[in-house]
Amino acid sequence: MGNRCSPHDSETDDSTSEGSDSEASSVHTLLSLGPALSKQEVARSCSIRSLISRALAPVYLNVYEVGHARAIEKLNRMTQDVLKQGGIFHAGIEVFEREWSFGATKRSTSGVFHCEPCACQLHTYRESLYLGDCGKTEEEVRQIIRGLKPEWNGRNYDRLHRNCIHFSEEFSGRLGVGPVPDWVHHMEDVGAKLDDKMKAAIHKLHIVEDRLLSRRSLGDPEAGRSG
Repeated sequence: MGNRCSPHDSETDDSTSEGSDSEASSVHTLLSLGPALSKQEVARSCSIRSLISRALAPVYLNVYEVGHARAIEKLNRMTQDVLKQGGIFHAGIEVFEREWSFGATKRSTSGVFHCEPCACQLHTYRESLYLGDCGKTEEEVRQIIRGLKPEWNGRNYDRLHRNCIHFSEEFSGRLGVGPVPDWVHHMEDVGAKLDDKMKAAIHKLHIVEDRLLSRRSLGDPEAGRSG
């Protein structure tokens, strides 16, 4: 299956592809309900395919194992499938037969890109979640994407604080559908908290160092002495 999966591809192509709901859902080899729909009794009483068939503009979250290394896949099987603590994932939002995500770029340009559903060449497809019906037209979705592109510069990509999962949460929110499930971003959240604590600790050390430098500049003989 040929696809485009580069942050630069979508800069000149905002179009969305036409296709039936059955065609859209056929590529999702493992499909479950998103967290918002799973809490709704009406949604639980229907098959997922039935919900999708009635949707005007179904929205999916497509989840991948990061890269193609077997080690990552095995790690995710243990951390998520067994321990239920998340894993190392890539994600994209699919709407109107096109999957949108966010990645790093070497130059200052939008990191928003698109590819065919469940077929990003950079990562290994894992599963999909149906987030709901956004009820929007293709033009309305295009307008949302145009608004997102300048806000998501590829130079600002950060593996822990601003990545494809954060983009997927933002995009799904603007589409008005359910959120990304916690397990998809749990490991990044833990890493981000640890990173923030480390940065805060280092910042405090620098503040102490600045105070010492200030005292030294004033000729304080006690500056720099320990004990």
